[in-house]
Amino acid sequence: MPWLRAARLAILLEPTDLRVELGCLGTLNAEVRGLLDYTKTVTFAAPAPDLRLDLGRVCHVAEVWVNGESCGARLWGPHVFVVGPALKPGANEVRVRVGNLINNTYGEPAESGLLGPVRLVRIR
Repeated sequence: MPWLRAARLAILLEPTDLRVELGCLGTLNAEVRGLLDYTKTVTFAAPAPDLRLDLGRVCHVAEVWVNGESCGARLWGPHVFVVGPALKPGANEVRVRVGNLINNTYGEPAESGLLGPVRLVRIR
């Protein structure tokens, strides 16, 4: 069955094991193509500068912003972004834009979306 889906996603903050749900898109029309934005507000008392956002499995291209500041774009995996310097104490808006392939337009549906798991990890 042709589809665009996103698994139930969580930002995993190590080592505290705090999970922040990003939500689920479920199944969408097979002809969906283009860009899809995922947003979530996360709160930190004192964010570490060495935090990375690991998007896990992405089909196909991803770009990340934190508080409106670009943290980069990846055409292929690993889809890991340095986000620590863009985080601030208090509320932070994380936005992930995912682009899929044009195949869906031509009757060749391909798996699409942010499949995860999404994790916020500290690199030591």
